[in-house]
Amino acid sequence: ITVDLERPQRVNAIVLCLGAYAGQFPRAIQIDASADGVTWSPVYTGGTALQTYDGALRSPREVPITLPVRRDDVRFLRLRQTGYEPRTGWTIVELRVIG
Repeated sequence: ITVDLERPQRVNAIVLCLGAYAGQFPRAIQIDASADGVTWSPVYTGGTALQTYDGALRSPREVPITLPVRRDDVRFLRLRQTGYEPRTGWTIVELRVIG
C-alpha cells in the first residue's frame, strides 16, 4: 500500500484500524517513508502482534494498531507486509496518519 500525503510533512505514527477483522492483522510489516516517491527509507520493521493485542484491549470495536514513524519531510508512506498467516488475509478498515 502506498499513501500520498500530497505535501511533505511531519508524521509521528500510522494507525491501522482492523475493526471486526482483528484476526486479519499483518504478522510483520515494513513501513518506508519518502519525500519524493523515488528514494525510500525504512521507518518501521517488525511484528504487530503485541500492538494488535494492545489495540484490541484499548478499543475492541476499532482494534487500532499504532506504529511509530517519527519523521519530518514525509510525503509518501509505503506499507509492505513481510510476514503472514496463510489461512487469513490482511485487512485494513481504516488507515490514519498522525502528524
